[in-house]
Amino acid sequence: MVKLSYSQETYPKILLINQDTLVVINPNQVKKINLTYNQRDFLEAKNSVLNKTLNEYTLLSQQKDSIISLKIESESQLKDETLKMQGQIGNLTTQNNKLDIGNQKLKKGRKKWLISGIIGGIILTLLING
Repeated sequence: MVKLSYSQETYPKILLINQDTLVVINPNQVKKINLTYNQRDFLEAKNSVLNKTLNEYTLLSQQKDSIISLKIESESQLKDETLKMQGQIGNLTTQNNKLDIGNQKLKKGRKKWLISGIIGGIILTLLING
């Protein structure tokens, strides 16, 4: 025995056939459902591409952060080396100034010894010849 029953709504219609439920839809509804599935598939594909792009961007961002971190560390090391070298230059300049003062004293001392030697030689020559 087949008993048909319709829902109050126009479409989709629900039919009951021997305790089986059958849903009946019209062609426009089929088109709408197909468009919905197509749009879902498109959005899933787009979502996949966007996720891949986001992952690549995240990786690039991490690499950029790593490079910036290395740059900051290098700059810090260069500043430390510069400060060390400036200290060494200061020490060497001080030592150089001390050596210049010592050289000037030696030159004055040599001059005195040279003059003393010449005068001593003249006196000795006069004493020997005289």
